[in-house]
Amino acid sequence: MTELPNYIKPKLSLDYIKNSINYGLDNYYTKYIKTNFTDPIYHICFGVMALSYLVNLPEKRYHYESLKHERVLRRRLETTFCDLGYKGEKEPN
Repeated sequence: MTELPNYIKPKLSLDYIKNSINYGLDNYYTKYIKTNFTDPIYHICFGVMALSYLVNLPEKRYHYESLKHERVLRRRLETTFCDLGYKGEKEPN
């Protein structure tokens, strides 16, 4: 267990991260760009779609929560009017 920090510490350095990203991009370039595959177009399309979904997710969740809250309030209001004898055909007195 004492050897673990010595193994992880170099992998968290900025130079190691930069070299790993460059190595991955070089491999991607060699595998897809040089060979004229259409896969990069699909990767971009699906990446943009996933990113836009993740960016829009908090707004959607807020929207669904507000709809849920509105339904709960509407049920409470209907229950209150039913308790007062209001059946929906006319205003309660």
